[in-house]
Amino acid sequence: MLQKNTNLTELQTAVVEAYRQQLATHLPSVEILDAFATDGIIEVKLNDASMQDYSTMSCVAKLSIEVEDRFNVTLLPCTVPMEN
Repeated sequence: MLQKNTNLTELQTAVVEAYRQQLATHLPSVEILDAFATDGIIEVKLNDASMQDYSTMSCVAKLSIEVEDRFNVTLLPCTVPMEN
């Protein structure tokens, strides 16, 4: 789990961990790089493997919705492009 996130509450940390576990199970190439909360929205930065094709993007979104529904929170996954 990401240790650098100090602004996440215990619930938000649990949400990010649940999302990480879902991604690891279904999309092992997609990793959470960072997560932080702003105005009650948990923003999760993913590596660019999450954008490799439509199927992967769709699964990333589906998994985030499942976690949102489970914890009754708003989760916003976004991609961070790799620098060459």
